[in-house]
Amino acid sequence: MDKLRETNGELKLLDVWSQTFREDLKKSVKDRDEWRCVVCEAEKDLHVHHKIPRRLGGPNHKDNLVTLCGSCHKVIETADINKAFKKCLRNYKVNSLSNTSHNFFNQDHKLLKSQVEDTLENLLFELEKKNEEQFVQDIIGVIKKIDIIFND
Repeated sequence: MDKLRETNGELKLLDVWSQTFREDLKKSVKDRDEWRCVVCEAEKDLHVHHKIPRRLGGPNHKDNLVTLCGSCHKVIETADINKAFKKCLRNYKVNSLSNTSHNFFNQDHKLLKSQVEDTLENLLFELEKKNEEQFVQDIIGVIKKIDIIFND
């Protein structure tokens, strides 16, 4: 009542757009969501999205906030469910495929590195025992194997 007297009886609605959206709250939401988009699991270009939009009275509270990547956030904001579903599903497939292929590449790379190191070590060991012509043939064989590995 005192507030009404102070404003000569005028009621002022709360302007949710002027409320500050604290950085520590954003960080807390991203921490909770493990710094990944909760839709497609992307780990880059992360935004914090209001489940209930601010314009509809959605509060700046962590229970109303979720981490989205920029791509999912943009399409979800359109409120076009079909478009959002297709785009976010595509993002998820791309992210899960790139994570899988990255892991396979790392494993293959480590195995290949080990094989090349072993072969070079054996060549150096054999160098002391073989003549120059045989050594050149062995090196050509290794180069052919490397060419097959990297060009197939």
